[in-house]
Amino acid sequence: MKYRHLTEGERYQIQALHAEGLGPTAIGQRIGRCKSVISRELRWHQHRSCYHAGEAQRSYRQRLLAKGKLRQPWGPAFDEIAVPLLKG
Repeated sequence: MKYRHLTEGERYQIQALHAEGLGPTAIGQRIGRCKSVISRELRWHQHRSCYHAGEAQRSYRQRLLAKGKLRQPWGPAFDEIAVPLLKG
């Protein structure tokens, strides 16, 4: 299976579901991602038991920019809209 990065929308879904008290397995099932991806994301970006999607997304974009691989502006919209339609 090909790896794909979490989208900004997925990060906000993780934030909302984590705030409801759901664990990585339940969050992964809800958003269609592996529980290890969710667990790793929470571990990397969780501060004082709160996950902040905005901070996680900023950190992700800074890492891409440092590598010189900033995505096209339409990339996140494509991930959010077109990819689910293509899977369906």
